Amino acid sequence: MVDIEQLANDVLEFSKTRAKDNYTINIIIVGPPGSGKSTIAEKLSANLNKKFKEFIQNKVIASIGLDTNVDINRSNELIEGYYTSGIPDISDELRKTLNNKGFDEKLVENVNFKPVKECIIANNKQQGYKIIGRGGMDNSIEIQPHKIQDIELNDINISQIIPMDGFHLSRKCLDEFKDPNNAHQRRGAPSTFDSNNFLQLCKLLCKTSKIKPIITESSTQESTNLDNPFSAFLNSFNQNIPNILVPGFNHAEKDPKTNVYDISCFTRIMIVEGLYLLYNQENWLHIYKSLLETNSVLFFNIDLDDEILEDRVAKRHLNSGIVDNLEDGIKRFRSNDVINAGLLRKYNVHDDNIIQLNND
Repeated sequence: MVDIEQLANDVLEFSKTRAKDNYTINIIIVGPPGSGKSTIAEKLSANLNKKFKEFIQNKVIASIGLDTNVDINRSNELIEGYYTSGIPDISDELRKTLNNKGFDEKLVENVNFKPVKECIIANNKQQGYKIIGRGGMDNSIEIQPHKIQDIELNDINISQIIPMDGFHLSRKCLDEFKDPNNAHQRRGAPSTFDSNNFLQLCKLLCKTSKIKPIITESSTQESTNLDNPFSAFLNSFNQNIPNILVPGFNHAEKDPKTNVYDISCFTRIMIVEGLYLLYNQENWLHIYKSLLETNSVLFFNIDLDDEILEDRVAKRHLNSGIVDNLEDGIKRFRSNDVINAGLLRKYNVHDDNIIQLNND
């Protein structure tokens, strides 16, 4: 099994080298179904957040007043001129279709569709953008100015997990595939995700990462030791950086749901986990290069014997209600999940930058 404590320490050691140059650190965890990537990501994030809170308590730092630094106009400029630059505006025709159905049946299999943006209007004011790929509204991303507020440090989570699963195409989208039966049977295959918008999300995350933090002097002497990444983070929060809201997925509910994960200006270590983050095909092939260009990323890959994967995934299918008994869970694994595991072994990027994890 993966030693989470050691993994967290490795992440912090790497963060120390990048915290002065990159606003966020990217941790990418990849593996086939049943490899434990989601569990590792959750435990790693919890460990890092716990360490950050312990750091705050040990340094007797009670709060941080960031509201005086907020500039809504600057935040909107970042959204307009930096984050969403190059993303085309939604057409009137597509807007009408999405308002009616939530997705466009003509787009569900179009991996070449370029995501579009739509203004978010609240209280008669523009409040950022919704970014929409071929999966329609269910897989949409929102990018909004950070809400002005006083922040207590004890309420801050320095790390956030970002699962790829929120970009599962909805069952309604799969119904519109040329072969809907196969689409439902092979749900979890690369083609059954909104890879268009997930790639766009990765590009947004990279843009945050590439922002150079402005590290300020703190009145608390203990917090100015910038050799500790928590010190660097603490002294460089920037509320002008917008929030990115990301969809999530619950296997029991069987469909994606919008705005489950909130990547805020306080998120400094982003842990992205999923099957196809190293997949060298279709839209997925651009993810690795985009992240690598930030100079602030660690890639972790997990692979296990099929027998271990089968046991874990069959039980998960049963527990989530996808199948009625363990035998059917095994059948589903053999007809779908193990095929996806084989695709990863065949088409994943192989590079010295990728660290192998053992989680048997």
